[in-house]
Amino acid sequence: MYRIGHRGAGGHAVENTAAAIRKALEMHLNMIELDVRQCATGELVICHDRSINRITNGIGLISKLALSKIKSHQTIDGQKILTLDEALEIVDGRCLINLHLKTADATDLILSTIEKAIKSKKWSVRHFILASFNIKQLTKIKKINPKIRIGLLCLRNTVNVARRAKKLNLYSLHIYRRLMKKRGLETWRKRGIKIFAWTVNNERGINRAKKLKIDGIISDFPDRI
Repeated sequence: MYRIGHRGAGGHAVENTAAAIRKALEMHLNMIELDVRQCATGELVICHDRSINRITNGIGLISKLALSKIKSHQTIDGQKILTLDEALEIVDGRCLINLHLKTADATDLILSTIEKAIKSKKWSVRHFILASFNIKQLTKIKKINPKIRIGLLCLRNTVNVARRAKKLNLYSLHIYRRLMKKRGLETWRKRGIKIFAWTVNNERGINRAKKLKIDGIISDFPDRI
């Protein structure tokens, strides 16, 4: 089973920050999940929300803010929002990376950033899983780079999603924790697709995931797994 840190180790430090990533690395996890968006000046930044309002002392939509403006604000513990390049530099190939793609328009740039990391020889294509709710985006990724692993995020009925995603060469299905039901997962297992569940933080959920033989648990508290 993969132990996956949600937004780094988001329950131990401000999510998606350098501190959260380093905490996850200290736990020797198999994988770290991070959210990636594109800001107004084109750079890729690590942030879950559309705005910087919740996690920093600033205000504004990431898509409307220059990187310099984003970097001028701090989180509650004095950190800066990271770029994807900075996050990859911290991880330095020490574990797998699950990137939750929050911006469909940035697909090409995300793939080129990953390719640059691979050329540094600290990373391989197998270090990365690119996950999205957007089936068209995942299809595009596979057309550009057939070798890269893709994951489909699923918030609702897994059977309906299975029909829509039948032609995708998926590596993994990332389901909301309340979808951890044996019947709904059999279709995916028969196709050899790994099942990851998010965000599983309490003992009851973790035990259920283990009982159902979920392939990976995404948690704010991965040390509990």
